[in-house]
Amino acid sequence: MRTGWIWWVLFGGALFLALAWGASLLSDERDWDIAESADLASIYEYYLQTHPVGKHADEARAAINRKIAEEVNYDLAAEIAARLQSPDAAERGDAAEEAKELDGKVPQFLISCLADLLYDDTEYVWKFPSLPRKVNLTTPGEQASDALASIGGQAIDALANVLSNGTPYAKSLAVEALFGIGNRDQRTSGLIFAASLDTSPIVRLAVARALGGMGADGASEALVRLAGDASRDVRLAVMETLSTNWIKRGHNPKVVRPVVIAGISDPDAEIRALAASGMTCYVQWEEGDRKLVIALLGDPDMQVRKAASEALAQSTQIPEVTQALLAVMTGDREMAVRDSAAEALASKPDLMVLEKLINCAAEGRISANNAVGAAKTVGEGSIPLLKEMLASTNDRLAIVAWHCLDAASGDKILCVTLAQARTHYLTDEK
Repeated sequence: MRTGWIWWVLFGGALFLALAWGASLLSDERDWDIAESADLASIYEYYLQTHPVGKHADEARAAINRKIAEEVNYDLAAEIAARLQSPDAAERGDAAEEAKELDGKVPQFLISCLADLLYDDTEYVWKFPSLPRKVNLTTPGEQASDALASIGGQAIDALANVLSNGTPYAKSLAVEALFGIGNRDQRTSGLIFAASLDTSPIVRLAVARALGGMGADGASEALVRLAGDASRDVRLAVMETLSTNWIKRGHNPKVVRPVVIAGISDPDAEIRALAASGMTCYVQWEEGDRKLVIALLGDPDMQVRKAASEALAQSTQIPEVTQALLAVMTGDREMAVRDSAAEALASKPDLMVLEKLINCAAEGRISANNAVGAAKTVGEGSIPLLKEMLASTNDRLAIVAWHCLDAASGDKILCVTLAQARTHYLTDEK
């Protein structure tokens, strides 16, 4: 009897422990469901207090860290907002810089203060000279724009309000901030496209620059519209965007081609030069394009002629282009332009062109490097011509020919032997 009683006690204890363990599991899952639904740091903390080694303890700790990161530091935000109102421009700028470092959610009152600072165009010396800010000059407004871009989508409504009601300067900075936000919020592209219709050229200029880095649908059309802008600065910004990076980023060249072609006849020389450079983005030119670029070889501006020469490098297989570049190489008044034409011709594997390049280099009209480059292009087929030129009594011509022979043959022994033979021959002649 006594043994049976002991077994009943043991059985009862085990049953109690099993029921308690089951209840604990149920409590764990119930409390975790409550914590997940509330998604509050305090509830996750209660879960850990109740279940310090519970099934979801690690998840609770991670959730607490996440919520802490998301919590708004109102005290710091209020301090920054107060400094944004400082009478000292540098202090306002420094406060805007500090706002960029805020993590998580930013209170709306601070976003509003930063948006108000977009109107501030007071210039002052930037205290970090290593940063590229217009020869270390900046404005609090520019730094507020950077801060709003860092904040991201939370600032979209405030920036949209500036675009609707702000001054031209503030609107331009709002556009820059929206561009900085970029693909983090899909609303940015629509706001920037709408700003391309603004009455102020300052705003349209900011839009033109922003469009260069955007891949959103509609960017091409907006850029085409701005290419016909009445403001020279806006048209220049469009052409800079097109010629330097925009087409090369994968945007549709057919859409923007009319802009580049129109730029060729722009009254501003800098725009014409950029348009000529932009033509290098097209592997296959359309009918009439080549004649337009060839015509630029006679432009009164040196940079335009130089850019046109560089653009024609891809068409040296066409006799018309070769003759036009030869004329520039031998006749242009600027060394830089002659060198550009020579560099374009150096890619053409032609003995006649090589001979003219060597003669021009010997006369000092172009860099000898272009003649050497042409010799490499022609290769061993140029050796008979180069041997003949090396035997010339013109020392400058012979020197250029010798370097070209070295590049074309790669045979140092041959070059040394021919140079020695020329020396002996000239000595005997004397």
